Amino acid sequence: MEALLSQLTFLSDQALQGNKNFDPSAMEDLMKLFEIESYKAWAALELVEEKQVKGAEITMSILSFDQMGLKDDLFCGIYNYGFEKPSAIQQRAVMPIINGRDVIAQAQSGTEKTSMIALTVCQVAEERAIPIKEVFDAEEVFCTGTTMVVKSVASITYQGKRIEYKLGAETLAQKLHATLTGIQTGLIEDKLGWTMLID
Repeated sequence: MEALLSQLTFLSDQALQGNKNFDPSAMEDLMKLFEIESYKAWAALELVEEKQVKGAEITMSILSFDQMGLKDDLFCGIYNYGFEKPSAIQQRAVMPIINGRDVIAQAQSGTEKTSMIALTVCQVAEERAIPIKEVFDAEEVFCTGTTMVVKSVASITYQGKRIEYKLGAETLAQKLHATLTGIQTGLIEDKLGWTMLID
């Protein structure tokens, strides 16, 4: 951009001094280039500002449960269980998780981390009915959801019929769990930018 300004100043001086070598088309071309470069610089600044705003929204503390936009039944349940305001870890971690970010949240025992996880799971988890035929025909069954809680199912009994499923290290559920845990702990590269460390 500085080089463009320098050229623009040089051509302007030529025009003002009536220099015979002055070419008006060179000035027009330079002005078009200057306009393009100015737009690029403005767009880059807008992008930086947008990222800063998103980053601030993700990491800002939420001081009350009613600021979280929770489902009505979940919101009522929180107060019915005696929670009055979010703990420090809940204030920092609940909204990024609800907004789809992976979060590694560390806090001492007794800081309500478990309730933070339960709260976010209940908020973002989606349920769907699974046809019973799919369950009977499956080789392996595990529960998962939009929150990526992975828990192997050992067996299901339906109308007196018991079906047992594969368990152990070679199951898809365990491979999925190991991969997700690896990404969360940094042992596996996070190629999609899913994780975010909250200090």
